[in-house]
Amino acid sequence: MYGGSAQVWKLAGEQGELESKIEERIINRFAAELLTPAKQFRKTFWVHREKLGLDPSKLRLPDLIRVMVLQFVNAF
Repeated sequence: MYGGSAQVWKLAGEQGELESKIEERIINRFAAELLTPAKQFRKTFWVHREKLGLDPSKLRLPDLIRVMVLQFVNAF
């Protein structure tokens, strides 16, 4: 997901330079999401995708980021 951290930063409405410390936190958050058990990941992924009204055949990186953030937030 090269450049994904910068897109997350922009989607969050943040301005200014993305510091390496913040970028590492973003990357760690997505790494944790990837370690979620597959069954749970699939179940929540489709629920969140539908909640956001996203077309599964046209998912873009910003859409995927939104879904993954929802999944991570709801996991804790």
